[in-house]
Amino acid sequence: MKLITFPGQGSPIGLDAFESYLTRNFNGFNRVFQASKYADIVKSIGARKTSADSIVGCSGLLFEAYQLENGTQEQLCFLGHSLGELSCLAAGNHLYDIPTTMNIARKRHELMVATTRQYKVTRGLEDMQFAMWAITAPKSTDLRRDLERIISKMQSLGAKSLQLANVNAKTQCVVTGFEQDLEALKQVLAQGNAIRFKSIPLANPDGIPFHNSEVLSPIIEPLKDFMWKKLKRTGSHTKRKLDHPIISNVSGCCETDVDTAISNFVSGSTKTVEFISCCETIDALEISTSANIGPGNVVGVLVKRNCGIGANFDWS
Repeated sequence: MKLITFPGQGSPIGLDAFESYLTRNFNGFNRVFQASKYADIVKSIGARKTSADSIVGCSGLLFEAYQLENGTQEQLCFLGHSLGELSCLAAGNHLYDIPTTMNIARKRHELMVATTRQYKVTRGLEDMQFAMWAITAPKSTDLRRDLERIISKMQSLGAKSLQLANVNAKTQCVVTGFEQDLEALKQVLAQGNAIRFKSIPLANPDGIPFHNSEVLSPIIEPLKDFMWKKLKRTGSHTKRKLDHPIISNVSGCCETDVDTAISNFVSGSTKTVEFISCCETIDALEISTSANIGPGNVVGVLVKRNCGIGANFDWS
């Protein structure tokens, strides 16, 4: 079995990379990125390389080029990081075409922006800014446990915005929250802990606290409803089983049921990305090969670092 991975919103399309997609002398790239039917999509992606819809649109085109170059007969399993799980549903399982996938990504982002704004307005916190920080502790044996203990204590003292967003490895997690709460967390981490922590600010487009259920849970119902309406327009709403299993960010388990897979993506947009659990499932499946589909290679690097896959290929 081969694992196919897709990136999330933290993988904007680099200018040089995008230009290379248009000029690579491979049959697959020529037939996709030079195709007249995708001309408007390629133009849109080129104009807005950092947007969520451009990232999933680019992933869709890259995966189509990958299949043209490598064939489609293999048994596949899919894993997407956050927004990348939408690419698993669409490009990987043909539930949505590329324009519809981009539309869903755009709707998801709009809902997140509106919900974040409403959260701050209703609490009189309009001047506060959300941020995301990557926390690493190379000598920690369970960083998640260490952070959850500290965050829980800080939440009880009033820093309710703090949430664990990603568990990318036993020594690396991502935390979201208001900037002042994250600064307070940084001070706590620096005081009286036997394990040394390092914090790195990450980009969070439009100030969205990604995977923060405290803020984003209201997007679940409208986003799921939007996605099902798109399925009904194409007649795909009667499909019950996926063509290929998807490893869920929420549970870390393989999923083949269409409704559950859609629900996992939607709820996963507001919950912690359980990447370690995903990697444990990958190892249990005894997957021999992985192919990282771009843009970017962040997810491919995480898989290579955390999973015992013998051959890892980059298609970004």
